[in-house]
Amino acid sequence: MGESLRAAVLDNRRLANRKPMPDDRIYPSLFSLYGLHTLESFPRALWNQKPDVAIVSGGDGTLGYVVNAIRQKGGEPPVLYCRGGGSANTLLTDLVKQPKVEIPSHLQDIFREGEFEARHIHALVRETEWHGQERIAYGSYLVGFGHPTVEVTRVKESLYRKKGLHNTHRMYLIAGAISSATLLFHRTQPEGLIYQNGEESHHVKMTHAAGAAVFTTSGIGTFVFREQHAVPKDKVRLLTISADSEPELIYKYNAALLVGLRDPDRAVEKGFIDVQDVDGVQVFPARPEDPEQPNCCIDGELARENGSILLYRDTQLITAILHVPLIEQYRKKQAA
Repeated sequence: MGESLRAAVLDNRRLANRKPMPDDRIYPSLFSLYGLHTLESFPRALWNQKPDVAIVSGGDGTLGYVVNAIRQKGGEPPVLYCRGGGSANTLLTDLVKQPKVEIPSHLQDIFREGEFEARHIHALVRETEWHGQERIAYGSYLVGFGHPTVEVTRVKESLYRKKGLHNTHRMYLIAGAISSATLLFHRTQPEGLIYQNGEESHHVKMTHAAGAAVFTTSGIGTFVFREQHAVPKDKVRLLTISADSEPELIYKYNAALLVGLRDPDRAVEKGFIDVQDVDGVQVFPARPEDPEQPNCCIDGELARENGSILLYRDTQLITAILHVPLIEQYRKKQAA
């Protein structure tokens, strides 16, 4: 059966030497492989070759990109075989905590019970309006706005590329400390947001807000919440750091950084971070015409969106398969 199934491979590991993974010897013998694709060629492989399985090596940005490509393709989605290989891997960390689901029957001879497990990905959908034109829907898992998501990511990427710092927790801590100084000066932020809970709508002005993040996992980067803060399957998580004055904002931002990186649940209990699970969020960027001042961070990478953005949970499920040793690796990280 394995010979009749097709797979498209995307290997976007950020490790320069691309060290072999424990299962590197497994997947080439399982399928008729349709090439080692780049980010640019992978969507074409999904549309033209219609693989049964998409084999993906990479971090959060790569997985978010693949989820979007699958959603844009439409129809029955291929199964994802997620192999890790990024720095933070927030999405994989969350997948490990999700309930097991049955491996699709046509793949059970290849991904055997006990060696592999399956989970469901519930993508975050962002609808973007480009200069008043029709809205375009993208699949994602994270969309962040304002200072923490843009400035911290900008500094973190610089630390990774220029300084060779690979410890994720240390990168976020240093990046947060460095970028907190910019709170005293101009900072990127959206104009405001509206979040929806049932029939109730709530408007939040971002005058004194360090930033907001909307995502579908139980954590972001090194902010990983305990089980009682797991995200309901039909909701998206809205995380904000806001205040009524500039001094209070700077205090809450630094307190959230110091407390939250080690114990985000404690930061929530202390009121440094506000967490709500909502039906959807609409965001209004402040300066969409300025390409030098992005105010949106998507799947760990900087991006700029023109016009308003609407975010909600996708109804389409994508099945992801994980190698058991990888699951155990991430469980050990969570325990540590």
